[in-house]
Amino acid sequence: MKPSKPKSEGGQTPHLVENPTTLADMRRNGVTTGLPRHEDHEGLAKLYRDRDEAHKHGNWELLRTTVDFPMIMATDHADEEAMIYTCDEAEFLERAGNAMRLVPRTPVDHVRRFVFLSEHLALNLEENSVKVGEEVLHFKASHVVIRKDGRWKVKMVIEGGWANAYKLAGEFRTR
Repeated sequence: MKPSKPKSEGGQTPHLVENPTTLADMRRNGVTTGLPRHEDHEGLAKLYRDRDEAHKHGNWELLRTTVDFPMIMATDHADEEAMIYTCDEAEFLERAGNAMRLVPRTPVDHVRRFVFLSEHLALNLEENSVKVGEEVLHFKASHVVIRKDGRWKVKMVIEGGWANAYKLAGEFRTR
């Protein structure tokens, strides 16, 4: 499928600048977008407050509102086999519920670093720790986050080692 060309006012295709030499040329060609604003930072902070609240209380309905479906998940098995799959709302809620039953209801400490790619795209890189009995489990995760309809939502989750908890053995799907 060929990408559509940008339209200017009046329905005419604007002149694209070949061999752009300035940032203005690149913006005219649609290569760059604006920088994130203060409200974008606040929006991401609210998204993760909601997600933390949902996990803390097992509120899957609240968790569902923080995701843009279909969601993409990248993870691996205990045998180090990596996979990427997509899931709709019902499947996500079922799998998340099953996985969270395997995790104790103890607070998870998050150290998050947001990286804005534009005012509509961001990455959340996080280091997490949770106390399980007398031991502390440390794990890393990453989310691709998009702004859609004025709200930030998680589009892709990347976490190592969750395939066994999500019961994904042998399920390689990309819908």
